[in-house]
Amino acid sequence: MHNFGGSQPLQVQRAVLHRASRYLAGQVPAGSRMSVGHFLKEEAPAGAELDRLRRLGGLAERRGRSLAQLAISWVLRDPRVVSVIVGASSVGQLDQNLDALHGGLLSEKELVEIDLLSR
Repeated sequence: MHNFGGSQPLQVQRAVLHRASRYLAGQVPAGSRMSVGHFLKEEAPAGAELDRLRRLGGLAERRGRSLAQLAISWVLRDPRVVSVIVGASSVGQLDQNLDALHGGLLSEKELVEIDLLSR
C-alpha cells in the first residue's frame, strides 16, 4: 500500500464555505476583491445561499472562528490532505488563516451540519 498526501486549493469562489463573513450582510464591501473586479463578479450572496452562509457563520461563531477558518478546518478534516492552499491579500489575513490550525477538530455533529448546509 502506498501512502500519498495531497494539497487542497481553497479558492475564493461561490462555494458555500469559501465566503468571508463580511459578505453576510448581503452587500459587497468597498475595497474587497469582489468590489474591484479582478476575478470575482460583484454579486453578494442572496436568498437561500445567504441563509446557508449565515447558518454556517453561526456554527463558526459558536466555535470562536471565522467562516474562512471554518473552511480551512473542514478541508483539513481529511487525513489525506497534507496542505491547504489559501489566498490572502494581507499579512493579517494570512495570520487569520493560520489561526484556523488552533481551532480543534470538527465534531461529527458539526460535520453533519456543514454537509447539510452545503447542499
